[in-house]
Order: sequence, then C-alpha cells, then structure tokens
Amino acid sequence: MTSLTVQQQEVFERIKHIAEDGTEFWMARELMPVLEYTQWRRFNDAINRSKISCEIAGFSFDKHFTHLPGSATSKGRFGDNYRLSRYACYLVAMNGDVRKQAIALAQAYFAIKTHEAEVKVPAQSKRIQELELQLAIAQANRDTVLSQERFLLRNEAIFTMHGAGQLALIQGRPEAVVTETEIVRETVMVDQNFRPVATFNGMGISEIARKLGFTGKNATAQCKNWLKSVGIKDEDWVQEMTAHATPKLPRERLPELKRLWGERKGSRQLLIGE
Repeated sequence: MTSLTVQQQEVFERIKHIAEDGTEFWMARELMPVLEYTQWRRFNDAINRSKISCEIAGFSFDKHFTHLPGSATSKGRFGDNYRLSRYACYLVAMNGDVRKQAIALAQAYFAIKTHEAEVKVPAQSKRIQELELQLAIAQANRDTVLSQERFLLRNEAIFTMHGAGQLALIQGRPEAVVTETEIVRETVMVDQNFRPVATFNGMGISEIARKLGFTGKNATAQCKNWLKSVGIKDEDWVQEMTAHATPKLPRERLPELKRLWGERKGSRQLLIGE
C-alpha cells in the first residue's frame, strides 16, 4: 500500500472532525481546496458520481453523504455542503480528477485510514482489499492519462514544426505520408518591350493562415493578430502589382513564421487555448 509522510497525512488530519460517538467525518467545503478544486460546481460533480458508486457497492449513500442545504442570511446565502464519512471521502477521491497530485494523496490517505480501521472491524477486511485494488487501478489510470498527455504534446510539437508527413515517419507509418504539390504563382514585372525586370513571390493572409493551421471563420483575423504579435508590421506587407492588388508578405518569410509558430511566440497561446 502506498505510504504517506506525516506532513502529507497532516493535510487531511487538520480538517478532520470527530462526532460525539467517536466517528470521523470531513466537511466537503473544507475538503474541496485540499483536493485542489476551485469551483464548487466541479467538486459537486465528483460528489454526485461518488454517491452513485456508493449505491453500486451496496451501501446507502445517505449514511455516508449527509447533505447540508444552503441557507439565506443577512449577509448572503451559504452554499450547500456535505458531511462526509471516511468512506465517502475515499469515493470522492476515487471519482476526482486523477491528474491532480492532491487526488492521488487523498486516495492513499483514506485507503490507509480504512486499512487501519480493519484492526477495529475485522469484517471490513474484504472491503479493504477491494479498496486497495481500486487504489492501484486508479494510480495506474493516472499514470496512463499523464503518459497520453505527454504523447499528444510531443506529437503536436512535431506536427507544428515539421508537418504531418514527418510525424507519420517518426510514428513508423510511412504509408500515411501524402505528397502534396504546391502551385506557387509569381508576379513578373516587364518593361515596355515585355522583358522581365522584377519578380515578386508573395503570400496573402489566407494562405499564411492555412499553412500555420488557423481554422474557423475568424482564421484570417486571428492569423493577422498573431503576425502583429511577433513583429510583422504594416510596412512588411507589399501591394502585389496585379489587376486585383492585395497585400502580401514575401514568401521567403515563411520559414521564419513557422519557426516563431513552433516556438509558441506571440499571442499563439491566447488563440488556441494552450
């Protein structure tokens, strides 16, 4: 069974209450910040899932989750609360966000306390074994979730900086590599004798947005805002000498833009919620 330091156990011991009959209980509103929840709505969701788990296990949740309704006062309204038994707290930890370190500590703490109760109540030994198995499964699931997150972040970075083809090769899927043919149009300026005197190869904002992966109806506006955030000024845009003149950036700036995008520079995080 996972062991905890005295300091780690003290976090839960400080908010523990003892009833007149000697039973231990915890208040949900006090337990919520310890488990790193900032919104009661999300913590209450975990409590509701725990009540269902309690009933599935064959117990009446009313004995473990004592609801304390909110009440109106002259200074406002007190929110709902619950008086939670040790078993209820364990179920809340089991149904919490496994990515939180505090949840893992809570699972271990309440499993250990339940194990200690086995000395006083031998009939609980079978249930203790079940809780220990659930704890091991929960910890394995947590490790799996963290590994998947790291895998997805790594793949996103490869895709952003090197494209889908390179990602497929790294993953050992050469059959997934698709060869794309890009048509590049150049504007050629000629003199009165139709001899070329200058060429311009530019990219419009729509093409840049597409190459960097902006999507949605506001893709071009978001792309333009990001370009400004990484130092692309109005004077960097050149009016292409065509019948329908549109501002374009020289195509040779594309590697620089891809590098800045891959390094998460500018307002990129605000755009895609990273």
